[in-house]
Amino acid sequence: GNLVFNMKATESYQLGRDVTAKADSLLHFSSADDVLAITTAGVPKLHGQTSEGAIEAILNYARGTISYGQGNMLMLRQAATDPIDFCFVVKKGNKLTAVIFLNGSTNYSYLGTISENMTKKQWNTLYKSVGGEDAFSFASLANGWYDNVSYLVLQEAAFHGHICEGTLGGYTITEALMQYYPPIQATNGGSGSQGDITFYKVFGILGDSPI
Repeated sequence: GNLVFNMKATESYQLGRDVTAKADSLLHFSSADDVLAITTAGVPKLHGQTSEGAIEAILNYARGTISYGQGNMLMLRQAATDPIDFCFVVKKGNKLTAVIFLNGSTNYSYLGTISENMTKKQWNTLYKSVGGEDAFSFASLANGWYDNVSYLVLQEAAFHGHICEGTLGGYTITEALMQYYPPIQATNGGSGSQGDITFYKVFGILGDSPI
């Protein structure tokens, strides 16, 4: 016998594919030196349903141009009730150009430079188009990526919301701690599992603390 499958993409998958195709038509991925995708999709819901399909759509459409393995797919941490946003960035020489889609829309809110050397007028245009918090998130991550910040740091920064002195400082301190003061109890023959006998206690002061 014959089987007939009528497969239909979820709303979030269709959204992800549509914005990626639109970004490609505007930024021309194939002629870029490199491509970066930043999105809040995943946890935020689209009409009550998960938006993870949007991430899958980006990866499928890009066909290897964007992937976790290349370190050019970043997910900003958000809550289920937050909007679904997308930012695509292409690198050509020393220039970074971005197109940004907000609130689950396939109409872009911003198209233009996101390079660190943008003028004050260009920054104000980005700021007004997408909002201050989003502008700093997208710009800091894009320029960190451009400057070859490691993918681990970029992931940490995306989870935090942006690259700042806190994310870089915390990562550097942790790396130094592990290098110069590695856990040694695990090899000293103590009782218990490695997790039980090997640990750090870290004390710190939160950012903007009045202390």
